[in-house]
Amino acid sequence: MQRPARRDLTDLLGELRVLLPTAQLLSAFLITVPFTPGFGAIAYTEKWVFLATFVLAVVSLILLSAPAVQHRLIRPLLDRPRFKSFASRQILAGAVTLASALVSGTQLVLSTIFGHVVGSLAAALVALVIFTLWWWLPRRWMQAGKL
Repeated sequence: MQRPARRDLTDLLGELRVLLPTAQLLSAFLITVPFTPGFGAIAYTEKWVFLATFVLAVVSLILLSAPAVQHRLIRPLLDRPRFKSFASRQILAGAVTLASALVSGTQLVLSTIFGHVVGSLAAALVALVIFTLWWWLPRRWMQAGKL
């Protein structure tokens, strides 16, 4: 059964309401980190991890908020399916950069607290969980015809 394009767009914008707070919270946290007293004491390589994490978080925030801003500016939508397709690609790109920021943020925090080995193992575990829940499981369900 085909769903109306209007309903799909509403669903898409609703999905953004779930992802955006994560990107906002991570970005807000990362903005404060360099101003903490202990930031200067972290290893030089960890500062590069911080930079990568911060940039990924900001890019994810930009990509995830773009469809809502674009939707507001392009009114009325003349080609709703095309907009939905473009917005979906932006959301997926935002999800990839958000996932990368979550993984590198995990590595940064736990390496600082427990050392590089624990930080790297935890980051790998977070990457595996994200990969499984965000990509592998939905694809598996689709292939099995369950959703």
